[in-house]
Amino acid sequence: AARTSADCPIGLVMEGGAAPGDNVFIHTVHGAKAKTQTAAVAGDVGKFLYLDAAGAMTMTPPLASGDYVWRLGCIVGIDGANAVILWAPQFIARRP
Repeated sequence: AARTSADCPIGLVMEGGAAPGDNVFIHTVHGAKAKTQTAAVAGDVGKFLYLDAAGAMTMTPPLASGDYVWRLGCIVGIDGANAVILWAPQFIARRP
């Protein structure tokens, strides 16, 4: 999924494969916490994460014409320098 596609985000990849086509571990439990690879600081707790390009996450909602706005969840903590998200994907809008 990406902000430029109508594809629905169904989960958060927790462990990448070594090669294309490899199986990966995916977190799909709505309402559960998961560590992300998105950089964050303590002041970011409470902010929303949105779907960005190529499946990445961002704290900035997509604004370009034709973008799909998917809110992926809320930052509920920090683990090291990475955001911990409460996974709750929600379609918000498609930008005109």
